[in-house]
Amino acid sequence: MASSLTFPVTAPTTPAPSESRWFLRQYTASVQNDFDLSRNIASAPAARWESAFRLPSTTRDQLSNWLGFLAGLRGSYGSFYWGPSVAGDPSGAMASDGGSPLIKDAGAALAVGDTVLTVDGFTAGAVTGFAKTGDWFEVDDYLYRLTEDSNKNASGEVTFTFQPPLKTAPADNAPVTVTSPKGVFRLKMNSMPQIGFNGSHVGQSVTLAIEEI
Repeated sequence: MASSLTFPVTAPTTPAPSESRWFLRQYTASVQNDFDLSRNIASAPAARWESAFRLPSTTRDQLSNWLGFLAGLRGSYGSFYWGPSVAGDPSGAMASDGGSPLIKDAGAALAVGDTVLTVDGFTAGAVTGFAKTGDWFEVDDYLYRLTEDSNKNASGEVTFTFQPPLKTAPADNAPVTVTSPKGVFRLKMNSMPQIGFNGSHVGQSVTLAIEEI
């Protein structure tokens, strides 16, 4: 009988990672002129998030859900939802807004590769610096990060400027997740990370490297 898992799956939440690091891998190509040392640099639109996070040293029972989860992924074949577990929520006034943010007037107005979009559905009332540089958000199961502060206008609309460029062309009124945003990731290695236990069944901490799909 085949596995009943349907990817992407939800990753365990306990024990939570003790630390994590995030990287935006962007691709550029450069050619240097050997006569005057000038350099031509071109930026490719492709970019993806990569992360490394450490699971804490803990008991075998506490780590069992992670052990089963990692085995079920079958290396880099399986995918799962993941997001920044530390500092993943908004840092400014957006954190306490009670609205339901949505993509505004998308359709032909948005395209793959865009780095600016308008979000509505926040509560009415103008706020300067409503969203802060570095805040995360999620659209269509992809993670993005603001590169500029954003103000909210009286109608509850905010313009986001962000990286990486859009991976999809979101539909009008598609939901925008600003609290606990997540993307779809996979392990960078095909082999399951080694997790050892000593005589008292205390697991050694282990670092997992993942990449966005």
